[in-house]
Amino acid sequence: WSAQDPTPGSGVAYYELQVSDNGGPEQTVVAATRSRFLVYTHLVTGHRYTFRVRARDRVNNWGGWVSANTQAG
Repeated sequence: WSAQDPTPGSGVAYYELQVSDNGGPEQTVVAATRSRFLVYTHLVTGHRYTFRVRARDRVNNWGGWVSANTQAG
């Protein structure tokens, strides 16, 4: 994932990543990271996962959530 702060802006400071298992409530996987990738190792075969990520800038403004779905083989 990646994000850009609109110009002029303070720049992206952190990302927050959440996951939902089979349509359940979102669980925070990472609350504040600068990394732009993650290996999620808690997949269960046959479960459907929705991951969502959002960015926060250096003056604490949050961007909107962006989601992606996947199913564990």
